[in-house]
Amino acid sequence: GEHGQAVSQFCMTYVRDRLCEHPAFASDLGKALTETFLACDAAMADDDLVPCRHSGTTAVVAVLHEATLTIAWSGDSRAVLATAAGAVDLTADHNPDVPEEHARITAAGGFVKPAAADGFSARVYLDAALTQVGLAMARSLGDHCLRDCGVIATPTVAVRELAADDAVEVDVAFARVS
Repeated sequence: GEHGQAVSQFCMTYVRDRLCEHPAFASDLGKALTETFLACDAAMADDDLVPCRHSGTTAVVAVLHEATLTIAWSGDSRAVLATAAGAVDLTADHNPDVPEEHARITAAGGFVKPAAADGFSARVYLDAALTQVGLAMARSLGDHCLRDCGVIATPTVAVRELAADDAVEVDVAFARVS
């Protein structure tokens, strides 16, 4: 949507500021990630300054603790890991034509238009005439006009134990704005 930048900025700040404070962060990171994504989505709905009805964002968050990488994602944002053997996808897109996603959307009363051609995505619509909305993903934060037809913010969470041939480089920069 036209306000995707504002929604994305809100989500980035919200997750960054709240994930580490979640009560389950140290004991159940998957739960902490899921609940933080859902709380972020709900917080947007309660904030009149975040135009999230017709705009949204996808998200991927990766947390590295020792040799364990925990990834949560909603939508079609991607995480890829470089290994000695090549690149490995750590996430899978939440497209509307993925069987599990398609089933949830149609069960909720939404409509899925198949991809027009290779390289294009299927789209979620509010109406059978396929004229209202047209979101190219089955999960997102924001895009609240599609919540009642099966588009959800709930992330998928995956865990990967890193191996010696996985190339992980962590570069964290902190900037102070005055």
